[in-house]
Amino acid sequence: MLVECGQHWEASAVTVARDVTARFLLLSGVVGKEDLPVDWIRPAPGEMLVVRVTEPVVAKSMDFRFAGHYTGLEVVPEAGSVIGWSDGEPVRTPYDDCMLVMPSLRQLRPGVTVVRLGKIERRIDSL
Repeated sequence: MLVECGQHWEASAVTVARDVTARFLLLSGVVGKEDLPVDWIRPAPGEMLVVRVTEPVVAKSMDFRFAGHYTGLEVVPEAGSVIGWSDGEPVRTPYDDCMLVMPSLRQLRPGVTVVRLGKIERRIDSL
């Protein structure tokens, strides 16, 4: 399971990670609410998305570049949209409303995943 909590340098990413961890532990029955730090569970947001990561985009070589400045969780509305180029070949979204998960060229080298493609499965109004 991969939980996108936000950018690593944002303080809110820690808050989100703790909240998700606490909810997972509670729902799985591993701990009781009294076992968790009091500030770990935050009020539920108005809407949450369940996103299934369908495939990675893996760099074939050092010749990979994105079509834009992506930081993560961007939703590309139309299937077939170009999100980057690998060895001069366009990298396209496979379906409508494709979410870009953890795009990064920081570790770029052949065989490294540069972004994961996510399909929005469900929208949850509240937990």
